[in-house]
Amino acid sequence: MTGVAESFKSYAGLVKGIKKGTVTQKPRLPNYRKSGGLALATFTGRSLKLKDGMIRFPLGSLVKAWFEIDAFYLPMPSNLDFKLIAEVRILPRNRCFYAEFVYQQKAELVELDKSKVLVIDHGLDNWLTCVSNIGTSI
Repeated sequence: MTGVAESFKSYAGLVKGIKKGTVTQKPRLPNYRKSGGLALATFTGRSLKLKDGMIRFPLGSLVKAWFEIDAFYLPMPSNLDFKLIAEVRILPRNRCFYAEFVYQQKAELVELDKSKVLVIDHGLDNWLTCVSNIGTSI
């Protein structure tokens, strides 16, 4: 439901932009899947709990009434801090489910040497051709 709300907020913002004259193209209503198939499920970080190294994903009262299960658990990835997780998306792809973790990460400032350049060309006969201006190529 969060994704639906975000889509309609974006649509409403575009409609306001048309009225103000800042948007030139006419927006379309959000498009949703027809019945059948599996859809993306998003869990916010606030709804998740960490219990014995496992992340608890709540399923709601209706699922509990129908299937007598109120949550499912996945192991917590060892390379993430649970407090930094903003949301987890469960993606159905190719007859499998994938967990996509969205988290906050501190950005590092890196000093760039603008005199060094790498050019990448994707070709037809080979996947990538990379050439640098410092005499190395891959």
